[in-house]
Amino acid sequence: MAWLATAFCLAICTAVCPPSARAQAAWEFTPYDVKICVAFADEPEFTPQFAARTRQDLVSRADIVFFATWKIAALQANSNVAGQLLSDWERLSFERLQAADAELVKGEKLYLLTVTRDGGDYLVRGAEIDLRTQILGPTTERRCGVLPAIPLACWDLVAASFVPVAKIETIVKNDITARVRAGGLITDPGSSALIQPGDALRPIIRRNERTGALAKNGIQPVAWTILSVQSREDALLNCTIASGYRTPIPTRASARMERLAVVARPRLPATTVILQSRGKDPHPLTGYEVYVKGIEDKPTELLGVTDWRGSIEIPRGDVLVRTLYVKNGNQLLARLPLVPGDERESVATTIEDDYRLQTEGFLIALQGRVTDLVARREILAARLRKRISEDKLDDAESLLEEYRQLEGRDDLIRDVDKQQGIIADNDALLDKLTKARINKLMGEARTLLQNKYLDPETKNILAKEVEQAKAGNAAAGN
Repeated sequence: MAWLATAFCLAICTAVCPPSARAQAAWEFTPYDVKICVAFADEPEFTPQFAARTRQDLVSRADIVFFATWKIAALQANSNVAGQLLSDWERLSFERLQAADAELVKGEKLYLLTVTRDGGDYLVRGAEIDLRTQILGPTTERRCGVLPAIPLACWDLVAASFVPVAKIETIVKNDITARVRAGGLITDPGSSALIQPGDALRPIIRRNERTGALAKNGIQPVAWTILSVQSREDALLNCTIASGYRTPIPTRASARMERLAVVARPRLPATTVILQSRGKDPHPLTGYEVYVKGIEDKPTELLGVTDWRGSIEIPRGDVLVRTLYVKNGNQLLARLPLVPGDERESVATTIEDDYRLQTEGFLIALQGRVTDLVARREILAARLRKRISEDKLDDAESLLEEYRQLEGRDDLIRDVDKQQGIIADNDALLDKLTKARINKLMGEARTLLQNKYLDPETKNILAKEVEQAKAGNAAAGN
């Protein structure tokens, strides 16, 4: 096979190259270690001979399509694995498969296939597990009307499920270089193993033990971060990064940390984004607005608001990478790049902004009350003084009493103190940033109340003017 000749050349290279070059050569010039595991239902037509021919057909097709980039083995599922695949597919996971067959999950790529009868058709179901990152890809299905079509349907699922992998080599601000896995073995520019300009990658950090085995909790997907491939030179990719975080990927590599990236391919009609609050007791964030960045010169548009579960569906479209903006009121809370349709569901945690929004609404209402109050005070004061000038002192006294019944600065301050008490009661639920924003709003509220037109002495001045007018009339009468 082609990969054997490549392995011989690689052995010569590793004998004369330094360790870093050997590692790069091993990544670029050794094939993917691939396994295909097929489980057939208990049907009379699925004989051992038919199963063996199907597995052999898968190997033959892989040698033709992927040539030297794959070292492949097609396996029959043991009874424990077959039970999971045929009876408990929805609960598939790397850990459960490892418990059922530890050897099966060694390597780089594992393709799981089941073949069952469904009415008058045959149903083939499949999914990929990238063993290096332990990512289980989405389930895909094919239907066949006749038995001989099953091997081709199985291969079609495998080829459609394959996701190429790259390794991040350098990070300089927003520019990233990455190297395609087995890229040195690709001879066909249209190969499915190649990553092309225009593709998008999702970065994943893998931390290893000294032995090279995966460390405990060593897989860390880098959330809400997308690498966009701008150009390619042989196996080397030049990418730009978009992320909801400032420094999402460690800028320095180490011997025990792998900075990997897998191709994001939208194979689902939509991705459901779920917004949750940060902290020890996360809960759904309901009613938050989600906008999507416009394409080219188009403006940002509102997709909708999160429902009672904190979720919103982002449909797949003509543009591969979209950036979501999460807002609550006038406050931008999160910037979330993603590839809609690549994952079925994605969870985003952000600050719970409801108390800040409540405070913002209180401040807006307070501004309205102050504006209305200032206008009414000014009108009443003008009318009162006009009545004094017209010597209608009884009317002036009535207007003075009406003026005294208006809300004053002290009343508004009591409302501000009450709002501050509500915030203080929920202080434990607020993060530092939200607290700072609320404190700023409350400071603006107290500043607003220093308005000179709300001076509490004004009513005393008006009362004196009325008394002086009355005294003047009394003196004139004497």
